[in-house]
Amino acid sequence: MLNDLLTQLAAKGPFSYVQFGGNDGVLADPLWPFLRDGGDRHVAAGHVFEPNPVYFERLVRNLGKFAQITCHNCAIGSEGGPAEQALYFIHPDDVTTHNLPRWTMGLCSFYDDKNALGGVGSPQAAALYETIKPFIRKVDVPCRSLAEALEEIGVSGCDLLLSDAEGHDWEILRQWDVERFGRPAIIHAEIVCLNEAERSDMLAWFDTHRYHASIEGQNVTAQRID
Repeated sequence: MLNDLLTQLAAKGPFSYVQFGGNDGVLADPLWPFLRDGGDRHVAAGHVFEPNPVYFERLVRNLGKFAQITCHNCAIGSEGGPAEQALYFIHPDDVTTHNLPRWTMGLCSFYDDKNALGGVGSPQAAALYETIKPFIRKVDVPCRSLAEALEEIGVSGCDLLLSDAEGHDWEILRQWDVERFGRPAIIHAEIVCLNEAERSDMLAWFDTHRYHASIEGQNVTAQRID
């Protein structure tokens, strides 16, 4: 569904996007196939946030060839929250050395109780938890509120908003002030790691702000209703 919407968006002209939780820009990234296959020519500007310094280095390396895309080593925290916060993750060196599933490189989160870092979310995550537990690391990362982060880089809105924050996605979306930053044409966010109340609040947000939202697998894709 997302690829079809991206094609429709690109047909209207160059678009801008903001992405939170960019990881390395390739692994399980919903936008990577589009960029890889030449879709970057339809991107006017992209801003990708990745707080983990290990994966940020890889992100810059992978997306550096796209001049219109800028990477930011910063996390979106809570409004009024701390300027620095602990992030839990699996280091890529441990994935290689200890033969862990490649997808565990996508596990970077403020939470160790809402996703596979705590054995939560699926039978697969629960079964794998004891295997990855010895390799869970922690790093302190800089945080900004969403408004502060966008103001710092001079972004007042976008056509496409993406979030893959392993349980922090509703906290990010709830800070998106449509009066200030507009209504993105498409929003694609991870929903699988949210609790029941957060899922309900996220879907209600889409309804309130006139979006048609569809859940597919671990994510929700919402299209603006004009």
